[in-house]
Amino acid sequence: MKKNNKKVITFEISPIVVHIINNVDKLGIGLILIELSVYFFYQEKLRFNAIMLSIFIIFISFFILKLSSKKFAYKIVIDFACNRLTLYKFNNYPPMDISFSDIEKIYIKGYIVFKLREQNIYYNDANDQNLIYYLNMIIPVQN
Repeated sequence: MKKNNKKVITFEISPIVVHIINNVDKLGIGLILIELSVYFFYQEKLRFNAIMLSIFIIFISFFILKLSSKKFAYKIVIDFACNRLTLYKFNNYPPMDISFSDIEKIYIKGYIVFKLREQNIYYNDANDQNLIYYLNMIIPVQN
């Protein structure tokens, strides 16, 4: 949590996690290439179908992770002076600058969920009591 004298408060998850999720597609391609190279070196011991199945599972897993990361925020900036909340999403999506009045509700369901008019945005630190305290100043957080 960062705080400055203008009553702007920032919460963010670890930069390492942000970097990994933003580059998960490259990690998936790397794993697939490693698996293919292992297959070509040990062709007589490995079955092609098993290798293709595991590549398919890796591809689908990383694809689902990449798609779901569109709905997650890694950084929250609360500006009480302007009555605005800024949510920074993964994969270099543009930040969402939201007025407090545009938030329909905030609730905790494993994640902190911001229910907006057009979508839900999730934040992965539901145990941060400081964040919940400041969010309660915007709108009561439901459990």
